[in-house]
Amino acid sequence: ARLSQIIPIDVPPGAKKETETNVKIAVEWARKPTKWMLLTGGTGTAKSHILFALRRAVGGFGYYITASDLVQSLNDAVAMNETSELVHDLIHAPFLFIDDYGMEHRSGKNYGINLMTHVLDQRYLLKGRAPVVMATNLSLRELQTDSVENVVRAGSRMMDSDLSKVLIFSQADFRLATTKAEAGIK
Repeated sequence: ARLSQIIPIDVPPGAKKETETNVKIAVEWARKPTKWMLLTGGTGTAKSHILFALRRAVGGFGYYITASDLVQSLNDAVAMNETSELVHDLIHAPFLFIDDYGMEHRSGKNYGINLMTHVLDQRYLLKGRAPVVMATNLSLRELQTDSVENVVRAGSRMMDSDLSKVLIFSQADFRLATTKAEAGIK
């Protein structure tokens, strides 16, 4: 997807304006990608489309991965005693695009989640030299009050106004709106 083509078709006028505004901000970020960006909102609000388009806009550099896959990869690396290279690569990649943050399995001892938080902490210390763009269905409140400390810690970093831009997507799931319209359901 290209950033200029991401406006969902079947959304209410107010939601379309919100999406257009968020795309405009994302385009500005892509021109000078030095800060972090948090895309937050419900399912089906174009966050993942924008996230992927941003990765394409920076030439495909860096990592694009879902939080679940990232945690699984880190857990696998722990099991094989091979964490250092992967963690180093994630910390020093030019860009890190994490989709579906908050959907990863978060129960029991999960070294992958701790390592993902470590990666975010280390990138945060680089203050803009290691941009992170993260999409999540968690609200800003949930990122601040989650029962898992690592979520709150990452949320705090992602909402740091000196380092990050927060885009909020409050519209309804445009896929459901399209399906309802196609089925003649109001």
